[in-house]
Amino acid sequence: MPRSHRTYDDIIAGTVPDPDSSIRPTAAQRREALARVPPPRDEALAVKVDEALREIGAGHLAFEVDGDRVILRGAVADLHTWRRIDAALRAIDGVEEIDDRTHLA
Repeated sequence: MPRSHRTYDDIIAGTVPDPDSSIRPTAAQRREALARVPPPRDEALAVKVDEALREIGAGHLAFEVDGDRVILRGAVADLHTWRRIDAALRAIDGVEEIDDRTHLA
């Protein structure tokens, strides 16, 4: 399951000039608006990253996907595992940059 989700407020903040106005949509209007918005590319990439980390046994790491950039956080058991994580993420189609904020445990 991807760890990166867009909320209704995220979508509004990126598409509405004044999202902080006092008029808020009804629940039905929110559902209709969300149904019209395709899922972001980030979510599909997040699924691939999550699968790769689980295959390596590093599913405990936290990560975010921002466009073609993956941000990793957490502790890695050893240098060998760190290298496997790096190689696996670089092999994923769509990952252009890895912002590695992990540390050795």
